[in-house]
Parts: sequence; structure tokens; C-alpha cells
Amino acid sequence: GDPDDITIGGHSSGSNNMTCLLMMPEARPYFKKALCQASFSCDISLESRETAKKVSSAFFEVLGVKTVSELLKCPESVINDAAERFMKGMMTGEIRVEGMENKLFSPVIDDVVLKEGCFEEMASGGLEDKVLMFGCNSGEYDQQFERFTGENRAEDAWAFTVKENFGKLSSYGWNKEHAEDVMREYRSHSVLYGRDDYTAAKDMKTDLFMRAPGVAFALASSDRNRVYMYFCDWSIDKKNGKRAHHGSENDIVARRWENVPENEQETAEKLSRIFSNFILRGTPEYTDAPFSVNTFNREIMETLYIDENPRSVQGVRREDLETVLPLLREYPCLGL
Repeated sequence: GDPDDITIGGHSSGSNNMTCLLMMPEARPYFKKALCQASFSCDISLESRETAKKVSSAFFEVLGVKTVSELLKCPESVINDAAERFMKGMMTGEIRVEGMENKLFSPVIDDVVLKEGCFEEMASGGLEDKVLMFGCNSGEYDQQFERFTGENRAEDAWAFTVKENFGKLSSYGWNKEHAEDVMREYRSHSVLYGRDDYTAAKDMKTDLFMRAPGVAFALASSDRNRVYMYFCDWSIDKKNGKRAHHGSENDIVARRWENVPENEQETAEKLSRIFSNFILRGTPEYTDAPFSVNTFNREIMETLYIDENPRSVQGVRREDLETVLPLLREYPCLGL
């Protein structure tokens, strides 16, 4: 009920919307804190008008219409069914919009709501005196890779990751001269992190689609604001060998305990409190006792690592991050 202590927040497309508000000067007077989970409006999650037209055309094809007038005549249930088929096809890789690597249905720089140079304006000091938290999960896109099995699964996984990021990683994208070097450098870190090549392919997609864009927002805002970064590496599916996938924390954040096994509820309580205490106090703590959560800064990239024992660490897979951050469109704005 305090109009001077409004917290905005969202997950996935909701987080995309929240990060758009960070880049809108008109919106900034109306909130104090922002909690942004697992999707951030920069690079592939922020579209130009040109890419938005490509997405619209592809969706019209799935819906079976050719004009806006035909679209407006469609019942809501038909549109929703087509949107569900479209998004499922995108998640499985069966549907691609040729010639672009943006996420579908992302916010658009239309120069009306989102102005040209909105990220640059925010990074140069447009956003001040806010308390912000950004983060994602360890296995955001792992579900997309479950179809790859057998002795060639690592090769298939890398081929999928390259296809999803063809501009950055393929031999025909804008970064074609350096794509092989980027992947070679990234894969060389696997010994340090104790992962196999299949997991490295999954990590690369999560880093390019989620983690690096979140860190970009943190870097762009941390000089003038109190900023926290989190990385969730705990999931109630962990017993099945699954990492925390996209949205796996939401039942816990919402305290829907009926979906949490009894033996996992102690850790679930910690995770839920991290988010609720950020909203209530502006600090992501999981206990009422003193608990040190350091703010994020560009030197050490302090991150709240969430597992059974949440703690602050000096960066998560920092070598991976430093390899992929320069591939983001907004990288020149970050002053690195």
C-alpha cells in the first residue's frame, strides 16, 4: 500500500516487459524496485520493426490468414490455439523464422513506446536510484535438448545451439569469421567446470539467450543503482537428474507447497524468502538472521548462487560469460 515503494516484476515474457519499463523514462517515476526473472529485453529479446514483421508473417501462416482484417475475424480460441502451436514449434525447434535469431513475440523498438537507443540511454545514466534484481536458472533450455540421445547427442546438441544462434555461431552468420574461435574457447572451459560437451552446448544456449543479457542489464545499471544478480541451480526435479529449467522456480516463489515434495520444502522456503524479502526489504535474504548478500558490480560480478545453501559468489562460470558477452548487440554500451 506504499506508493513510494512499488516493486514491479515478472518472469519470462513478463521479465521482458519489466526490462522494457526500465528503458522507458515515462515509467520510471512509478516504481522503486524491479525483480526480473529469466528474459531481458536486449539483443535477441528486443526486436526491430523489420524482424517483428517477419514474426507476424510466420504467425499469420500458422493461423491461416493473410491480412490483419482476416486476423480480426478469427475467434479468440482459434488465435490462442495457433499461438500455442506456434510457440511449441519454436520451443522444439520445428518452427523457425528464416533469416533472424530473435525470440518470437519479443518487444519491438517501434520508436513510439520503445525509442531508438533506449538501452544506451539507460546505460548512460537514465536509470537512477532504483533497487534491481536480475537472474536466471542453470538449465533454462534443458528441456529442448532432451530429444538428443545416443552417442551423437553432444554433436546434435551443438548443432541445435548453433542453429538457434546462427548469427553469432554459424559459418554463415554475421560473426562467421570468429564463430569457431568463440565455440572453441567456450568448450575449453568444460574441464574447469567439470561438465561434458553435451552440457556445454546447453550452457551456451542459456548463456546467450538468458544469462548474458541479464548480466548486461546489471552492468548497465549497477554504477548508479543497488543491483543484485542471482543464479538458481536448485530444482524440485533435481532427484531426476534435471537442472532448474525455465519457470521451475515459480511454484516455489508463489508458495504452492502442494507441488513441492516434503523433503524439499526447507530449501523451497529459502528460495521463496529470497524473492519475498527483496520485495519487502530490497535485499534478497532467505532468513531473518543476518545474511550477507553482496551487490553486483562490474569488477567481481557478485552473484547470489541459489541451491540448498544459498550464498554470494564472485561470478558464476565467469570465463563462459566473458566469452559470450561481447557477442551481444548492446556490448559496446557496457564500458567493458
